[in-house]
Amino acid sequence: YLAAAHNLCYELAQAGQVGEALARLNEIDTLTATLEEPLIRCRIKWVRALALVETGEQDAAEGLFRQVLGTFLDHELAYDAALVGLDLAASYLHKGELGRARELAQELNPIFLSRGVHREATAAGLLATRALERETATVAMIRQVSRFLHHARRDPSLRYEGFST
Repeated sequence: YLAAAHNLCYELAQAGQVGEALARLNEIDTLTATLEEPLIRCRIKWVRALALVETGEQDAAEGLFRQVLGTFLDHELAYDAALVGLDLAASYLHKGELGRARELAQELNPIFLSRGVHREATAAGLLATRALERETATVAMIRQVSRFLHHARRDPSLRYEGFST
């Protein structure tokens, strides 16, 4: 049930239905408050951070993204860490914090090069981090790479075609 509820909240947040996502997240928080499952709670924090970005609460979202990134790295979940890292990078770019985005790129490079991320996803991720390092990345570019990673995770045969303009 929790996985389905998480996925629904994620899709709601991505579709801009932030109020609905936050309301459902509050219900899930009640259900998960006593769980000793750090990864489930972590994924809920991730979706909450995505929703907070959409409401303009970037600072709160960034704190949650950092917590989630750390947890995923501690559990050696490279793919999830890469995705959260891209969400954090997009948040920095949205605020015009190019220096912080550039610093984050240095953290993300080893994640994309890890064994937990397949070749095409690695290539897409490294293109994104290179753009972050050069301070030429845009929110749209980072979100495009993130969408690709989400799809490629389910279908590793997908090929990354590069940034669309």
